[in-house]
Amino acid sequence: MGYWVPENTPAWDNTFVFMVAHASMDEGKKNWAAFAADPEFQAVIKAEQSDKTVEEIDVTYMRPTDFSPMK
Repeated sequence: MGYWVPENTPAWDNTFVFMVAHASMDEGKKNWAAFAADPEFQAVIKAEQSDKTVEEIDVTYMRPTDFSPMK
């Protein structure tokens, strides 16, 4: 859905945020599992171990609020 970097927050100077939409939480979990198992992604993870550009990956599932236009 988009890509963001935090603004005016020194503790997050090295943070990259992206949002992905899935039809359901189950679909999202299935998609993440397939992504993590992809050989090309595994090669990136292996390269990251020596470069250390990624320290942590955090996955957070969200839903629209009752007043959100995204219902």
